[in-house]
Amino acid sequence: MFRDLLSFDTTYGKNKHKFLIVIFSSVNNHDKTIWFATVVVSNKIEETYVWLFEQLLEVMKRKVSTYVITDGDLAMRNAIKKVFTTTHHRLCAWHLY
Repeated sequence: MFRDLLSFDTTYGKNKHKFLIVIFSSVNNHDKTIWFATVVVSNKIEETYVWLFEQLLEVMKRKVSTYVITDGDLAMRNAIKKVFTTTHHRLCAWHLY
């Protein structure tokens, strides 16, 4: 349920250990934010994103979102194309402005 849209964000910055906090979220039918997963990673490279997306697919029982919203990072875009082959990638509103 509620897999039509997946928001993927790493813009929350780094903690004191220099690791990124990645959040996968969406919106339910009551217009409330729901969290699918929160992950800590050490870099923002394509291979890391591919691994993250594959793990998310496993947890989500291989159900793919219709749309993925990100900040447009090139490594993210490439990983989305590799893992979510039928998903449409869109930029978040902040990055569109």
